Amino acid sequence: MIKLSNLLKEEQPHQKEMIDGIVEMLVQAKDIDNRKQMALDRLRDFKKEGIEVNADEFMERCGLGEMNEKWSAKYKKSINCSNPKGFSQRAHCQGRKKREVVEEAMQLFLEKNCPTDPAKWSASKAAAKAKFDVYPSAYANGWAAKNYKSKGGGWKTCKG
Repeated sequence: MIKLSNLLKEEQPHQKEMIDGIVEMLVQAKDIDNRKQMALDRLRDFKKEGIEVNADEFMERCGLGEMNEKWSAKYKKSINCSNPKGFSQRAHCQGRKKREVVEEAMQLFLEKNCPTDPAKWSASKAAAKAKFDVYPSAYANGWAAKNYKSKGGGWKTCKG
């Protein structure tokens, strides 16, 4: 256990007892998340009261030192999302699926479309530039696309 003299940045005897009591109370909390939140609240209180405490050592004394709960990349890749084991793996797979759906939607949004007949598209753009004062604009582009389609033009996905 860390000595209290190392915990306080300045020597203050009446504060040592108070901090010891807080640490004892926090150590008794069974729920780690709750204990962590209470410890962070106490650190904020110390700061408000002007008590300088070494935060890392305080958290370690409360049993909250470097907790590494992250999954390794290797473990994440090994999870079989068609048959997840337990709540955590199921939640991980749902998040992965959601992220893939968002990425797929972004790909559709970012893909480029090219006219199937560039000559007709150029003629439609030229007609839109003559018809509208401002080109390009939403109205002018919409009109040009409608005109192009009425002439028998179409669109395809460009490569690259």
